[in-house]
Amino acid sequence: MPLNMIIIPVLGSIFLIVLFIAISRSIRKVLKHEDDLRREREEKELELLQAQIDYYNSRKEEKST
Repeated sequence: MPLNMIIIPVLGSIFLIVLFIAISRSIRKVLKHEDDLRREREEKELELLQAQIDYYNSRKEEKST
């Protein structure tokens, strides 16, 4: 059995594994970035809601005095 018949499939397999790992890392990176953006948006929404609640409460206190 010639050496080429062993080396080429092995190199091809290694290439496919490396390609799969690279694509997986890229997808994970994108998903993490999307998750970070979602978390940041949710935090800003909570801050806005808290500011609205604080404003409402301060207006309520002004009216009661």
